[in-house]
Amino acid sequence: MERIVPTELTWAIIARRIDVLLGVIGLVPHAESKSAELGYYVGRPHWGQGFATEAAQAVVHMAQAAQVYAKLTSRYHVDNPASGRVLAKLGFTPVGHANHPCLAEGTEKPSIEVELRF
Repeated sequence: MERIVPTELTWAIIARRIDVLLGVIGLVPHAESKSAELGYYVGRPHWGQGFATEAAQAVVHMAQAAQVYAKLTSRYHVDNPASGRVLAKLGFTPVGHANHPCLAEGTEKPSIEVELRF
């Protein structure tokens, strides 16, 4: 194991009907503000089936109900517009552009930063 980040809130995304791990989703609280970053990963065989949207909706609703955060942030790589659509469905709006690491490819890639204010 290369990395464990104990300050992150992380959940497994599991298909209940077949009890299979589909991916992970989490929130990383920002220490300097009342916000957290939403991040998720769904395995390629499960893309396009609504799992990321369903999991992200649950986490966003939980974060909003907890009344701990004033906003959530996230980002997606420009070459992954499907992830951008997931975030847009949840009400996230673009706030900027930057290069961010892509752990899967081991490089930095152009990304769009988004946020959701409560």
